[in-house]
Amino acid sequence: MEDVKNWLLRLPYLTRHWFIAAIVLPLLVRFGVVGGDRVILSLDRIVYGFQLWRPVTAAIYFPVGFLWLMKLYLLVSYSRKLEEEHYATKQGTYAFLLVVNWFVCFNLGLALDYPILLGPMINSVVYIWCQLNPNVIIRFWFGTEFKAKIFPLVLAIMDLILYNDWIAQAIGILAGHAYYFSTTEWARLHGRPLFETPRFFQSLFRNPRMAQMSEGIYVEDYRDTGPTRLTPSTYSFPGTGRVLSDTAQFSILLGVRPFSISLAKFADLEVQVENGVKTLTINRPAKKNAISTQMFQEMTKSLYDSNDDKTTKIIVIRGTGNFFTAGNDLSSLFEDCQKKTTVNELEVSIFTKSLIDCRKPIVALVNGHAVGIGVTMLPHTDTVFASDKATFTTPFIKFGIPPTECCAGYLLPKVMGQAKAGEMLHFNATLTAAEAYTSNLITRVFPDAEFDKKAWEKIYQMAEHPLTSLVSSKEFLRGRERQVLHKIHDDEGAIVNINILAKAVMKLMSQQK
Repeated sequence: MEDVKNWLLRLPYLTRHWFIAAIVLPLLVRFGVVGGDRVILSLDRIVYGFQLWRPVTAAIYFPVGFLWLMKLYLLVSYSRKLEEEHYATKQGTYAFLLVVNWFVCFNLGLALDYPILLGPMINSVVYIWCQLNPNVIIRFWFGTEFKAKIFPLVLAIMDLILYNDWIAQAIGILAGHAYYFSTTEWARLHGRPLFETPRFFQSLFRNPRMAQMSEGIYVEDYRDTGPTRLTPSTYSFPGTGRVLSDTAQFSILLGVRPFSISLAKFADLEVQVENGVKTLTINRPAKKNAISTQMFQEMTKSLYDSNDDKTTKIIVIRGTGNFFTAGNDLSSLFEDCQKKTTVNELEVSIFTKSLIDCRKPIVALVNGHAVGIGVTMLPHTDTVFASDKATFTTPFIKFGIPPTECCAGYLLPKVMGQAKAGEMLHFNATLTAAEAYTSNLITRVFPDAEFDKKAWEKIYQMAEHPLTSLVSSKEFLRGRERQVLHKIHDDEGAIVNINILAKAVMKLMSQQK
């Protein structure tokens, strides 16, 4: 039982509760505790009998049997994928998605006289995941394989043949498409979704990817409509994280902003806020600042935290020593490949999503050599200052790995031009800081002896601007492309088989020994 409990606790919050409800209610009906006719959809009994629970119970009920088990399997598999991959830091948005899908399923169920909504609800979630991951290869019964974009059609055909039921799939596809089109497709066509998640949902749910915080304190912020929760910023990642000092907490309570607040210090990554600037310092010089899985997790969390942090205006990413970063830590990447089933589940991929989703301006300080993701992350930043000793290399082709990291195949040609991007990606060319500047990869080059002084002067000049102006400016420049980049990112991740990537990484590790 302990194993089952641990497995349930590993499920993301919304998926776990939906899954448990979809087990408990059917079993209560199966053993006669609750009548089956009291949980299904019935307009007459809702209106005239005032049985208002029926729209909800219809969405978690399905008769116990083999098909019920199949539905539960699909629920856990695809709701979990959506909640952990695409809505990892937007649990409120995923909750709103389920509510919208339920509303559409409820109305279609009434219109088509279909009284059980669990199947359509699950099908709607499967449909949305398939639209977000259209090129992922799904392995189905008898060794068959096909792309995710046709999986809902396969399920519909299977239901029609085996159970003579096409309505559940039709309702689910319509509900899923209604949400997907109104948000993702509408944003791609018009620059913003048809509707957005209400703030109520965003405030109701905590982000599941955010590490647990220590006990916080409530203070009244009279600039807002309600109390603001201030939490000491200790993260649950391994390392030497420390709580805000008592002085800093007391300053916040008095309404005085401290001059400098150090948020966290880990073994290999330092996170600090000072004068409106959050600085992420990659501090692993012995490993040439190679970024491990844990460091990607910490950086992802810091970027997502910044979206709602009113004390952060600008985010700075910098390295120490002679390297900005040597790219992925290969041993850590290999271990991550062993734990995941697709490239898009890797921590480096989730970090890319956090770059795309970041609402605050990001400044990269390239103090030395930038390799791999040290280069491919730069087009996601808003300003890049480099030392004249910096170099830029993307050695993917040398190691037999496609350049599908950080949307590099799309962003580097867009920023640098096809010819210069091709030189980097196809010929493994190393660019000097001057060449990177003329190629529009970086914003400005400073002499190495004055690099820190000159770069930070520019950063603090930028930090003097109002927060709302900085956020709005970034949104105008990048907001319309955010959905496009997410789609490109997901498509690129689907191109590379994670097992092939793991073999390439293992081969590279053996060559370096």
